[in-house]
Amino acid sequence: MEFVDLNVRGIKCDNPECDYSDMAVKYENYPQFLNKPCPKCGANLLTQEDLDATEQLMEIVNLTNEILKDSGLEKQDTNKYVVPVEANGTGELSFGEIKKLEEEK
Repeated sequence: MEFVDLNVRGIKCDNPECDYSDMAVKYENYPQFLNKPCPKCGANLLTQEDLDATEQLMEIVNLTNEILKDSGLEKQDTNKYVVPVEANGTGELSFGEIKKLEEEK
C-alpha cells in the first residue's frame, strides 16, 4: 500500500517567456533532456539542479512510504489529492494548491 504516490511527468522550457512543454515525457526519460535546448526558443529544458531536486523529492516520497508502512498505520483516508510541483531551472521546487481529486465513476 502506498500512502503517497508521486507521479512525475512532463518537461517544460525554463524560459518563463516560452510556452513549450511536452507532458508525455516520463520521469525515466528525464536524463535524455538534461541540458538540452528547447526546440522552440533554445533555453534549457532541464538543469542538473532541477533533476537533482526531483530525484530528492522521489527519495523523500519513497522513504515516507517505507516509514508509514513500518509504523503499522493503516491508510484510512482513501481520498486522493494532487499537488502540482514545478521547477524553474534553479533546483528550487514550487508547490501549488492541494486539490482533492473527484472519485472516478
